[in-house]
Amino acid sequence: MSRLLTLQNQLKIRARVDLLTNHQRRIYNDILARWRYPETVNLCGPAGAGKTFTAWALARERDALFFAAPERLAAGQAPAPGVPVIVDNVDVDPYPLRRLLAALQLRNIHMALLISRHANPGLLPVVTLP
Repeated sequence: MSRLLTLQNQLKIRARVDLLTNHQRRIYNDILARWRYPETVNLCGPAGAGKTFTAWALARERDALFFAAPERLAAGQAPAPGVPVIVDNVDVDPYPLRRLLAALQLRNIHMALLISRHANPGLLPVVTLP
């Protein structure tokens, strides 16, 4: 295993809310508020902003299932009812995004966080990490 992959796995294991920056914590709380009434949310921001780290902390603290890519969701286990799902590296072009939203709906997933670099084209509420 490469050193970079080892470091990344250690960060995933240690991701906690108290390690988030002020911006990340604000986004974390905004996502939780939107999940109070089950909703799918798009977390977007530039590379290196901390989107994935924030999602790892969210997954750890809220027992959410984390998928590194949409393809992993299709191949992975179906979550139990009420379990949030986080999907990283989402393509927000309309066709792939609609296909992913349909897959979530077919699996009866009502709380989801979709992580992308760019905001979606008006299909979902957007939370931006600067």
